[in-house]
Amino acid sequence: MKKTFSGPSRSRWGRVNNLVSSYGQWVEDHIADGCTGYLFTFMFKSLSATTQAGKIDLMHGDIEKVYWRLAHRFAHHPDKPSQRRYLPLMLAAPDLPVFKTDKVSLADASLNDGLHEHAIVLAPMESRFRYELATWVKDNAFRLVPDTRLQRIHCVRLDTTPGKATEYALKAQGRRLPEDSLLILPKALSERGKATDRGYDEAVKSAQGCSLMRTWRKPF
Repeated sequence: MKKTFSGPSRSRWGRVNNLVSSYGQWVEDHIADGCTGYLFTFMFKSLSATTQAGKIDLMHGDIEKVYWRLAHRFAHHPDKPSQRRYLPLMLAAPDLPVFKTDKVSLADASLNDGLHEHAIVLAPMESRFRYELATWVKDNAFRLVPDTRLQRIHCVRLDTTPGKATEYALKAQGRRLPEDSLLILPKALSERGKATDRGYDEAVKSAQGCSLMRTWRKPF
């Protein structure tokens, strides 16, 4: 029998809401420290996986390719520990359309059952990248999508309410999609290459002690 995600029980709503709000605060704190925030949307061609989890794995794999192509624009040697401070941070989450609020075309809604991804990207103050990222992505998306299933990439700068934008990007986590379906990049050096890796250290399991906080900011 096909297993589907039925959403959180009432007892989990508070924890899920706190987790999403914590990510929003984390993004706002980084922007206050000088990072520039962006909201990416990734739309995919037809995905060959037969399950939702399989589709998410394929999407995450392609987003990692895009991330590392971007990372090489920010640092000459992004794999070196000494250059990790130059890399952008990415928090990517799968999403499903909400037809009452999202402007969704019939084609997008029917392809992959509407499954797509949003990502918050935090560009550091110091790096070798010298362009406005949203403009660069618009003009150079063709450099990011080869050998992926991506149909298109959209990027906008977060000039206002970055916390709300983060909550929008993560609105399906723990609600309409499993809570552990986040992708956080760059991956921790100790975790890279492990099949179970979920991101910078691991996808967080609670709002407190968030392992994503192990960047240059301390946990709140």
